[in-house]
Amino acid sequence: MKTRHVVFSLDAATQSKSAKRPSAEERRKARQKSKARDVARLLKKFDKNEDEALDETELPRVLSDYLASLDVNKDSKLDQAELLKMRGRHKGGRGHHRPGQG
Repeated sequence: MKTRHVVFSLDAATQSKSAKRPSAEERRKARQKSKARDVARLLKKFDKNEDEALDETELPRVLSDYLASLDVNKDSKLDQAELLKMRGRHKGGRGHHRPGQG
């Protein structure tokens, strides 16, 4: 039988108990920041004409099926606001959005 030794730091234990959990508002702001970063990365990677929107020719294949349902202003592009909404639905958002659903 092997004996395991556990190293315990009193400082770490004290800090974890006294560490303040982020408020709901702080968590919401952190999620918004994360979404904005993800959208910025997506635009940087795929926006070939640098118009800050993704048209059908620029969209990754996996997103092209969603263009019609996500394109709120019906300009045949996904702009930053539309991409932010999409990001919330697909990455840990509430439910999954499928083409043809409102």
